[in-house]
Amino acid sequence: MNLKRKRNRIGRWLSVLLACSFLVGSFPTIPAKAANRTLTVEVAKNMALAKSSDYTKQKNKLALAKLQYSQAVKAIKLKEKNQRTFRWSPLLNFKFPEKPDLTDQMEYSYKPLELQSEIDTINHSITDCVYGIYEEVELQFVEVYVLQERITFNENRIASCETSLEKNKARLMAGLANQTDIDTLEKKLETLNSTLLSDKRSFESAKEKLGGLIGIDVSTSYTFQNPFVDADLSRNVEEELITYTLEHDDSYYQTQTATANGLLQLNTNYNLMKAQYGTANMRIIDSFVTQAKKGEKLDSPAFKLKFEQFLNVVDSPWQGKKKILFIRVPREWFKGAIDGIRYVEDEPYVLYESALEYQSLYNDEQAQKKELTDSVKSSYDNYVSTRNSSQALETEVKKKAEELRKAALLNTTGQMTYEEYEQVQEEYEELQMDSLDAKAAYSEVLYSLDRLTCGAVSSYFKGTSITMSAAEGGQSYVVEDEGEGVYYYIRSLVSDNLFEIGLSVPDSMDISLTDFELWVDGVQVGERTNVTKTIRHLALDVQEVNRVFIRLYDGDTFVDDCDIDTSEYSGKLTIKSYHVETTEDTRIGTYTASSNSVTGLLEITLKLNGEQQAVSYNIKTQDGTYLISDKKFSVGETFRYLAVAESSLEELVLCLYDDQGQLLTEAQFQTSDQTIHKKE
Repeated sequence: MNLKRKRNRIGRWLSVLLACSFLVGSFPTIPAKAANRTLTVEVAKNMALAKSSDYTKQKNKLALAKLQYSQAVKAIKLKEKNQRTFRWSPLLNFKFPEKPDLTDQMEYSYKPLELQSEIDTINHSITDCVYGIYEEVELQFVEVYVLQERITFNENRIASCETSLEKNKARLMAGLANQTDIDTLEKKLETLNSTLLSDKRSFESAKEKLGGLIGIDVSTSYTFQNPFVDADLSRNVEEELITYTLEHDDSYYQTQTATANGLLQLNTNYNLMKAQYGTANMRIIDSFVTQAKKGEKLDSPAFKLKFEQFLNVVDSPWQGKKKILFIRVPREWFKGAIDGIRYVEDEPYVLYESALEYQSLYNDEQAQKKELTDSVKSSYDNYVSTRNSSQALETEVKKKAEELRKAALLNTTGQMTYEEYEQVQEEYEELQMDSLDAKAAYSEVLYSLDRLTCGAVSSYFKGTSITMSAAEGGQSYVVEDEGEGVYYYIRSLVSDNLFEIGLSVPDSMDISLTDFELWVDGVQVGERTNVTKTIRHLALDVQEVNRVFIRLYDGDTFVDDCDIDTSEYSGKLTIKSYHVETTEDTRIGTYTASSNSVTGLLEITLKLNGEQQAVSYNIKTQDGTYLISDKKFSVGETFRYLAVAESSLEELVLCLYDDQGQLLTEAQFQTSDQTIHKKE
């Protein structure tokens, strides 16, 4: 095979998946370019999410649950129809309509709600899975970054120490230095080299773990951008964090769901038995059932005695014998299929057990609520402690730097011995290392607090910088901010013959970007996509690829075409020109929207900014038709409507009124971040 044909064949196979170099484990890794690539924590998080098998499993579980729900509801309806319908066969085996017993009625009434609740729970778990993935990547990224900085800093310290050692050896030959100082420097150099070797081993291990999380090899040719964060969380924010966490925590949500389902089951059992046995009979156990519903402590032995009395009472008409002419026959013979306790024959104590079960579930919910509240409070206190520690060390570093400057001057003029100077120098450099570790610990606490509070803290995040310098020669080590900007990332989904491409756009960008497109040799691949989402497409079967670029938009306004290298897992987009529109901030508040598993309704709660004067609201469609009616709801009142409205929230109009009932403004829901904006 000649060289040209060989190159064409290689090029053709590279273009088949757009980036065949991403097939980790399937093909040898293409040698990296000499230039380092900078990886940001945001890009790493996005890549980890795309790789996560847990996330994929949860999505598949959701699809299966929806299918099972549909099938189960159909089966229940068919069963109920068959039970209530007169049927016959050619063999003359007639089957007359049946009245369902308690077990059947529970299945018809409760099972669909139970299945819908399961779907809601899975949806909640998917969101929780994302938070978990993000935290794992964030913490691992911090570890990698700290080791990277430690290695660079200690390399600088070693270089400075070696220079100082050579200078002092020369001074020793001239009689201007002493052997003790030389020995001290050699010992320090030995210690630094040992520490550096240990850090390098840890660095390789940490990078390997990070690479495993995000699905690419970052062991070579990668530098890691500063992931440290800061957040100003005043004490009055603590209660907001607790409230938000209780509303969004997955484990607590599942506990609440179980409690709600337990109450639903209790009410369903009670209402069905009341319809069967009448109000008078139910009074025997009413007080205990009411206690259970209120979450009050039950005297279970007393309840059981009363329940057994209740069963005897409802079955008493068929106890003993009845005289017919001269024959006494058991009253039991006249008992219908669901009369007396036959109605609950399969589970005679089902209501009693439902009450005890609900009480247990209620107590579990209250215990978990307290535990979760305490966890947020404890984590918040930990945040305050680590932040104060980090800030205190930063101040100490500044003070020690000034002390070192004065010591260097004294040492130069012979007013301070090298041993004395070396002590100050060592303290200064160790303080810098302590400050680095403190910033890392503080960032880890913030990331974990954000995970615990289900993303409530991330809106407060702001980046931090760090500067570390070796003492000798006044050389300063500065972390270059190479990673700022927009990045692309690509993943190959080999098993499905797909690829996925997405963007990472930092919040601090002064460029307004909303959407992007992928173009390959003048052909658009996929649809225009929001920058927060990814383009997933079948692998491209083309012979050669001359140019691949990403087209950026700000709304409908073209921003730029940015070429990308498809042999790279990720890279920075060079944006040469862009259009930025200065617009007023239209955000006037936030909202929460959730489907109630019990009622099947969508529940919307508004939270307007303090400067808003609105006291009431209602909601209508674009054509002016009000949902429910034109009745005005208090701003603090929850709006409930059919769950189908959730998929078209952004198409609805929110009307806000003052205390006189006059229209203040019309607004719209923004589902991407659950914010409310003035209607344009």
